[in-house]
Parts: sequence; C-alpha cells; structure tokens
Amino acid sequence: MTSGLSGLEDAINKALGPAADIANAYVFFSVPIGSAQLPVLVIWLVVVSLAMTLGFGFINVRGLAQAVRITRGQYADAMSKGEVSQFGALSTALAGTLGLGSVAGVAVAISIGGAGAMVWMTLTGFFGMTVKLAECALAVKYRTIGADGVVNGGPMHYIPVAFDRIRLRPIGMVLAIFFSVSTVLASTSVFQVNQSFVQVRAVTGLQSPLVFGVIFALAVGLVIVGGMRSIARVCTRLVPLLIIAYFLSVATILIAHAGAIPGVISRALSEAFDFRAIIGGGFAALVVGVQRAAYAGESGLGSAPIAHAAAKTDEPISEGLVSLIEPFVTVVIVCNLTALAILTSGVAMPKGIGGIEIASAAFSTVSPWFAPLLAVMVALLAYKTVLGWSYYGERTFCWLFGEGKMRRNAFRLGYLTALAVAPTLTVGEAIRFLDAMMFAMSVPNTIALLLLVPELRRDLASYYTRIVRRASTVVPAQEVAAA
Repeated sequence: MTSGLSGLEDAINKALGPAADIANAYVFFSVPIGSAQLPVLVIWLVVVSLAMTLGFGFINVRGLAQAVRITRGQYADAMSKGEVSQFGALSTALAGTLGLGSVAGVAVAISIGGAGAMVWMTLTGFFGMTVKLAECALAVKYRTIGADGVVNGGPMHYIPVAFDRIRLRPIGMVLAIFFSVSTVLASTSVFQVNQSFVQVRAVTGLQSPLVFGVIFALAVGLVIVGGMRSIARVCTRLVPLLIIAYFLSVATILIAHAGAIPGVISRALSEAFDFRAIIGGGFAALVVGVQRAAYAGESGLGSAPIAHAAAKTDEPISEGLVSLIEPFVTVVIVCNLTALAILTSGVAMPKGIGGIEIASAAFSTVSPWFAPLLAVMVALLAYKTVLGWSYYGERTFCWLFGEGKMRRNAFRLGYLTALAVAPTLTVGEAIRFLDAMMFAMSVPNTIALLLLVPELRRDLASYYTRIVRRASTVVPAQEVAAA
C-alpha cells in the first residue's frame, strides 16, 4: 500500500512540475535590470496600488475608523440584500487571506530577500488597501442574486462592465473568462494544505500525505456543503480565535527576544533602502517582499471581492470600506509579527528548508511545546483558508457554467479531490503553481479597476455625503441604515 501511494505521489509531482514551469514563465515574465530579473507583473501591482492610493486621497487611512464602525454593525440594516452580515463576509475573506502566506510565506520571503523584504511587504500591504476597497465595492455593486438567494459577485461581473465603458465588451468577456479559469485553478490551495502537512508530519510523525489529504478534504467537505452561510458561520468563530491565539504566541516570542527587536528593525530598514545594492541588481528584497505581500493580502488579485459580494448591504462603498481591514490585518500586522518573530529568534535559514520549517524553528526557540502549538494553528489556518477559497472557486465555476445545485456539487467534488492529493506536492511546486494562478487573476482585474476609477470616485463622494457626514450630525443609527 505504501509503495502504491508513493508511486501515485511521484506521478502527480511529475505531472505538475512542467505545468508550474510553463505557468510561471508566462505570468512572471521578467525584464533584466542590471544583474537582476524583475517580474513585470510585480511592478505593475505596485504602480496600480500607489496610483490608486494617491488618487483616492489616502482613503486607506481616512476610511479605517468608518470601516470599524460598519464592521461592528453600526449601519446594519436587516432588510438589505445579501447572504451574510458584513462581519461574516469580512471573516470569510480573512479566512481566504489570513493563512500560511502570513506565516510560511513570510519565512520564504525573508530567507530569499533578507530582512528588507519585511519593509516592502508592509508598504505593499498598506498601499494595497485602496485597491481592496475598489474591487470589493465593485463586487457588491455589480453582483447578481438568484431566485434562491444565492449571491454571485466578483471581478468576473465587473470586468465586462469596465471594458464596455470603452466599447470593448467582447474583450472584457474574454478577460472575465480568463480570470474565472485562473481562480478555479488557484482555489485548489495546494500551498496551504502542503505546508499544513509538513508541520503535522514534523510533530506527529505521520508519513502519508495522501492520508492527511483525505482527512483534510473530509473536514472541509462537512462545511462547504452548506454554501456561503455555512462557511461564514464557521469563519466568524474561527478567524477571531486564530488571530488572538497567533498574536499571543508571537508576543511570547517577541518578549523573550525583546532585546533584538531594535536591531532587527534597523537592519530591515537599512537593507530595504540600500539603493546602492538595488542599483547594482539587488532586487531580491523588493521583489519577494511585494510578491509575498500580494499573496498574503491578495489586494488586486480579485479573490476576496467574491466573498465581500455576499455581504448584506445596499451600499457598495460600505463594503469596500470594510475590506480595508483585511490587508491591514493580514499584511501590515500579522506578516510583520511573523517577520519579527523569525528575525529576532536568530534561527538559521539555509537553502532548501521550507517556509513553515523556518517558522517552526523560530517558535521552538521559546519552548519545545511551541512547535506542536504551531502545528495546530497551521492546520487551522490552512483549513479556514481552504474554506474561503472553496467559495471563490465555486462562484467563478458557476459563473462559467451556470448556477444550479448539480453544478455546485460537481465543483465541490472536484475541489475535495484536489485537496486530497495536494499534500503530495513539493513546497517548490506548490508555491510556484499557486503563485502563477493567483497573480494571473490580477491582470484583468487591475485593468478593470483602473477603467472604473472615475465611477468609484463618484460613488465614494456620494457615500460620504449621504451617510458619513449625515451620521456625524447625530442622526439615529436606524435612520442612517435606512438611508
């Protein structure tokens, strides 16, 4: 039996390796700058994020307080259309973003780009908040709601609208199809399940990735069978618990190595802005920092808007503001905590060691029992991330092939099968394949966002005039929600 499983795992790895190579060659097409190769798509995402942040007057800062008020239910209206509360939509989106990209992905970034990658991750996450607002607001604005109450929204709905503004709707439809296919492929979450297995194997000694994958898939299947409402119900309980648990764990590490924190921050800033190294071709910190931040926060990729589209609100900008919290938590806070924990611990990061193994070594510097604790958190992080991405994949699948219970069940069966075999992939193959699919999603999405910026500016101004300023004149919350 063991030899049979091993043969199947080898066959899967051999099949995926070439596919990952081809996907990366196209998606991460690079241009030579000095002695370095700079991916064009990475720079594109930075430019779009920076331009939109400036264009919207740093709404990522100005809108955070309002985002918190909305999330707390201050403007909630039970009569609004949608499937789940705005907090439920945020929790589901956080489930998809706050995963191993914030743990193992950060470790990978530091091992490749050094401490400077931490700074570029933070800046990318900060500017990406505005992009997140734009895509999530548009997802609500152009969503569709079926007769059964099932919501379908996301970039595949507003990409054709954006291109219709310049009379190129057929091209928009082609790009929406491209986005949907990429999302379905990316939703397999191979990196999440793979890294979860690596940590569980290190702690428990479990050697069969297929056995782990089958158990994991069954646990996911018990939730996704109930659709968005079931996923949101689990995520609203699991996400806050995991954030608190991870924060306390990392805080313990930072307290134990408090003396090293100032030096780490100084080194990170020095390496990030060492322009002599950058001019000489030292782009590693910048490139890997941006890539990991985009992976962790998913700003511009178009995935999270699919979850936000299901929120119970008739104000698209309202949900856009709520979405600001997402990259702020996942990248600006959690990724920095992870980076500080790893760098202050002083663990070695030799070539060939996986991301989660670096994080585990950092946790173990405080106490041996921290490694099992990380294993539990990693498994839960992967679990909730897979739940979120199952919804993204299902919604894009149904946009491509039509709604209906049979189609939804067909996707879920295929998705669970992919999860079962995901742990058999190597770290390199898993991360390269997922990166390629996720970043491919960003191309049509960011183009559509730029085309719809004038429309978004008008919507944002209207929202603040009708809702925020009106609320500041002490109008009762019930009247504001009904506005």
